[in-house]
Amino acid sequence: MKPLIFFSIILLLSSCQLNSISTKTQVPTMAYIQVVGDVEKYEDVSLFMQYNDQDIFPIELQKDKPRKVKILLYDINPGTHNIKIYKGDTLIINTKAFISNQETKKIILP
Repeated sequence: MKPLIFFSIILLLSSCQLNSISTKTQVPTMAYIQVVGDVEKYEDVSLFMQYNDQDIFPIELQKDKPRKVKILLYDINPGTHNIKIYKGDTLIINTKAFISNQETKKIILP
């Protein structure tokens, strides 16, 4: 009789399982572009960026290794993009780049 009670207690305890809680977090589908270069060289000129022949918009240039905490990034959808950067009216960079999800593409101005 004792082995039967012992066996039933073990069976009862082994059949119970603890519920585990799992969470899923979805990261936003976004990629980023960072434009860096010699700030003193381009301080008197307006810089503009265009990708995939969309509207041209002004950009700010920052040092390659900034000492400030906030890094200036431009949001873009992941995928292949034609990126053009203008110095005034002159095209200085024309590149095609694939940017994956949550990746930052660094463009270094000459």
